[in-house]
Amino acid sequence: MKKYFLLGLLIKFLFVVFTFHLDTLFIWERPAHFIQNLHTISSYYGPLTYITFGMLSPIYFLSQNIGYWILKIPYLFVDIYILYLLLKMSPKAIHKKVLVFWWLNPIVIFSTYAMGQLDIILSLCVVLSVYVAKRHHVFSILSLGAGVAYKTMTLPLLISSSLILEKNLVKRIEMIAIGISVPLLLGILFWLPSHQNISNTYFPTGIIFYPKLSMTPDAIWEYSSLFIGIIGFFAVQYLLIKKKIDISNFAHVLFVSLAFVIIALPIYSVFRYTILMPLLVLVSLKVKKALVLALILILLPLGYLYIWPLEWGLIAHIYPQAKNLPALREWVSLVVNYENAAFLFRVIADSLIFYLAIISLKKTFHHKTLSNQISGNHI
Repeated sequence: MKKYFLLGLLIKFLFVVFTFHLDTLFIWERPAHFIQNLHTISSYYGPLTYITFGMLSPIYFLSQNIGYWILKIPYLFVDIYILYLLLKMSPKAIHKKVLVFWWLNPIVIFSTYAMGQLDIILSLCVVLSVYVAKRHHVFSILSLGAGVAYKTMTLPLLISSSLILEKNLVKRIEMIAIGISVPLLLGILFWLPSHQNISNTYFPTGIIFYPKLSMTPDAIWEYSSLFIGIIGFFAVQYLLIKKKIDISNFAHVLFVSLAFVIIALPIYSVFRYTILMPLLVLVSLKVKKALVLALILILLPLGYLYIWPLEWGLIAHIYPQAKNLPALREWVSLVVNYENAAFLFRVIADSLIFYLAIISLKKTFHHKTLSNQISGNHI
């Protein structure tokens, strides 16, 4: 296992040092200055982002002297901690596969160490919630609430987690209230001095889009996945209300709910899958679908990372000649229309995630749970 860990460390170090995307600066710049200028709070990111990266602002100011690559180093510590928790929650028989599929995960590596996106922090919030669920219900829901205070993608999980953590209606409502109190209180605290539109930090409209209603394949799939995602999510919540599910199924329930949410999201970017990856890896390996997982991790990059800014554009700051190099889309244009191929790759990858969600549902509601067969912290 050591060689895979070192290989992943090397790959991530290379991405950290030699790639650069403007998203990295966008995430760090405003939080680094918001204490001096509270009016910078209105952005795509929640108040906890400003607190976290504001506290880390010395790294940002240091980066202006030694290079912006250092801004991605804190993510590495989050990454390692997620790996540690995943291994703690897994039987030893699958430790090697967990290491390979998480530590060498192309979606996580690209989104975190090439684009500099903060979604790996949301991944930690979800994993931590699963890890402590058996022993500390309140801490579990607070962890998800903290995720909402970064980005709202974990907001629907407050419902799913409350329905499985508690069986009484009043207690379920209390758990949801505890979870939502984190982003709500932080939002109020940030609004009082700045009077900015805090709602935009939680529900940004600038990155949400749908294609025009038409009979094109893109439009049909976008609206179909939206419909399937919404119906699937609420169907899971209905089942959780009707049936008493043991807390040992917590990881499966969160995975299924989050899978429907992520697929339905109208955000055209590969980094939205980062938050799903820890549970995708954990659940896929526990239901013995490693090949399906591997196929998803191959298809998603092929479906999203084919344009110049996400390929040669990442190294143009150190190699200006890269502007003359063709991206994958242009390179194969004489043979195939890659836009169509990429669309097909995305559809297949999302369909396989739906497939794993259905399998996980069956394991949760109709069969003896996997976690009853193992002991300790395994969930």
